[in-house]
Amino acid sequence: MDTIKTKTKKFWQLFIKQQMELQEALKDQQQAKIMELVRILNDELLSTAGCFLEVEGNGEDFYECTFLSGDDKSSQLICAYIKKFAPERVLNHWIINDCQQPLSEKGFQTRFDVRDVSYGVEDIQICMHVLEDAQMVDLDVYCAAFEWQDEKEKQTITALLLEMMIGTLQMEAHINSFTCVDQQDAKEEWFALADLYERLLDLIETKKWPDFKDPTQIYRAYKLDKEEINDSVHHDKLLITTCHPELFVEIMNEQRLILDNFNRLGGEYGTLVYEHEGVSENLAHNKKQLERELNELLYSLGLARCIGGALGTHYCYIDVAVFDRQDFKQALVKINEKLPVQLNYFPY
Repeated sequence: MDTIKTKTKKFWQLFIKQQMELQEALKDQQQAKIMELVRILNDELLSTAGCFLEVEGNGEDFYECTFLSGDDKSSQLICAYIKKFAPERVLNHWIINDCQQPLSEKGFQTRFDVRDVSYGVEDIQICMHVLEDAQMVDLDVYCAAFEWQDEKEKQTITALLLEMMIGTLQMEAHINSFTCVDQQDAKEEWFALADLYERLLDLIETKKWPDFKDPTQIYRAYKLDKEEINDSVHHDKLLITTCHPELFVEIMNEQRLILDNFNRLGGEYGTLVYEHEGVSENLAHNKKQLERELNELLYSLGLARCIGGALGTHYCYIDVAVFDRQDFKQALVKINEKLPVQLNYFPY
């Protein structure tokens, strides 16, 4: 079975093969040709990352390829990996985005019809509520069309347009929730959806909130109740951090949907475990340092990426997304020869 590493190479080989033809089609705005070439690329990307891409460009200033990973964290991780290993001959002509970028032209052009009236981003108003502790915001969203739409329709169109206007990164990093309302509260400050991205950036800068580069850098922390733990390996975890919260929940509930989907794409989620000498002030620091060094090595080789981990009463855990299982296991043997601790790998 192909791995994510080998599939990524195949994807870029196909992209390079079509590159000149796709650039010419974009330059001349040959829509039928663009659609055909993108369809071929999408077939390949779907089997590699479980998502689609879109392209744009005019032949003068830029060509741009965006992977539409959405909120699927596994797709986000793979798309970030594909972008990391984009060949130089592609990067010389193309901007590669691993997720939806803000202020999308497609977002400005998107329309939806309700009762024979057409609506777009210019018809949507936003009210922002700051959550200081969470470093996020809640949004009230108003559109005249909401009066005649059911809740699912409102939610779907709002989520779509929000992501197109502020991008996947800010959507995930700083939007806690949004509520579609049928009336505007006159006491609140309202502004156009098209202005939300700039408003968010200003707020992040003013509040000195973290500045993330891509959605896979956003981590969540969890603390388990002492009643849930014991001294055995995998069951002694006290504090857990992860950039893939849904995976953490799935593992805790002994389910396999995300795990099996990642396996089908050619990857594997697992954890590196080593025994520590007891909880101390230096334990978290030393684990973080080891995690950083492992990630730099394994990710540069295209074998795996660290996605979080845990501190336990007896063991430390470093969770990994593995992109080539066989090469990863071979590399681990060599890594263990040089480490003061012994890393044992357990696939989830």
